[in-house]
Amino acid sequence: MHVDSAPDSRFVAAIRNLGVFIGDQDVALTWKVMGPVPWLGSDDLAGGYTHPSGARVNVLAGGTNSPVTLTPSNEHNGAAQPVRIESLEIRPMDH
Repeated sequence: MHVDSAPDSRFVAAIRNLGVFIGDQDVALTWKVMGPVPWLGSDDLAGGYTHPSGARVNVLAGGTNSPVTLTPSNEHNGAAQPVRIESLEIRPMDH
């Protein structure tokens, strides 16, 4: 996670359920993070995320301490990206 004027935070995500994947190469995923507060700490971002039932957009909702939504960024350098990730678990790399 990158916040202006602060050191980057790195996270590990385990994809639990993947819809369709186009391509067969390693891909670094970039997500847009939206939360109820202007600043999220690593504990706020950590947790389980799922694709809401009936959602027509590619979004994941979850988190541990507060509701957070993740949407895939369109900035993926031309690499293939998953069409839809159904669920994943995020944790800070240093744990």
